[in-house]
Amino acid sequence: MKKSLLISGQKINYVLIRRKGTKCARVSLRRDGELVLSLPWYCPARFGKALLEENAALIKAWIQKFAENKKNAPPADPLKSYRHCKSRARKFIHERVKECNKIYQFSFNRIAIKDHYSRWGSCSGKKNLNFNYRLLFLPIHLADYVVAHELSHLRELNHSPRFWALVAKVIPDYRKRRLELKRREI
Repeated sequence: MKKSLLISGQKINYVLIRRKGTKCARVSLRRDGELVLSLPWYCPARFGKALLEENAALIKAWIQKFAENKKNAPPADPLKSYRHCKSRARKFIHERVKECNKIYQFSFNRIAIKDHYSRWGSCSGKKNLNFNYRLLFLPIHLADYVVAHELSHLRELNHSPRFWALVAKVIPDYRKRRLELKRREI
């Protein structure tokens, strides 16, 4: 149910969702920029409004960051964007893998370019590397972090200290890049 609320003189539109399976109140921003307030079915609406008011500064920051990210994002239609960018992304990612793998010299089976919803990349136990085509739109230093991360999984299929030592061989400041990447939306 679409609703709006006036917070600090600014009208904020949101969608109210009530579900039986929801155990706690939650505020989130969808990929399309729509603000969502999820409440347990038994929770009064005034509690949700109070939650929005308490987090007004954070919500405004989310909306502002979304607007900034939208300027640098791929075209709005994800399927069209994927179709149009897949070959460019494949070329870009193959170059980055080749460059990062100069240090590791790891062997792998194949590289797949996909339209992942929630991940930048993955590595299977069969030594297949999968990357999100949206790496093409990241700054190169973050794309290189993702590539080094997935290449390191070829040796260590976990996130142990040995794994992070492998990542650090190529990306010494991986902690900084990891945090920067977490702040970005896929």
